[in-house]
Amino acid sequence: MKKSHLVLFLLPLALLPAVTGCFMPRIQMNITVNPNATAMLATAVNLENVQEGVREFYQKHHRLPATLADVKKLYDAWKPGRKRAKWDEVIKDGWGSPILYEQTGATTYRLTSFGCDRAPGGEDEAKDIHANIDVTESKPGSK
Repeated sequence: MKKSHLVLFLLPLALLPAVTGCFMPRIQMNITVNPNATAMLATAVNLENVQEGVREFYQKHHRLPATLADVKKLYDAWKPGRKRAKWDEVIKDGWGSPILYEQTGATTYRLTSFGCDRAPGGEDEAKDIHANIDVTESKPGSK
């Protein structure tokens, strides 16, 4: 190989670090995630999954379940092949406490998470999260 050809071959390799940024200073970023915000998001997702399970139970049995345990078998078998969280995880809020289910009427029920303090009541980030649902109303986001 001629020297001129060797220079033409090696020149791009010599420039590669500069082009790819290997000589660029590294930027380090510190990102802080609010654990309560993450837990609240997980709780919202789980509340929606519980609502979906209760809605499916109601459509199949024409009644609300007595407890969330009644929904488990249907939930585990519902829509096979669909990747989803296990029921035992779905019925917990983002802080790991059970989501409470209370039937309030023939077609209505309430789901409750006690929030980060895991106790009834609370203020600000520790306030309870409630969802009052009527299974005869259309599914959220659909019309």
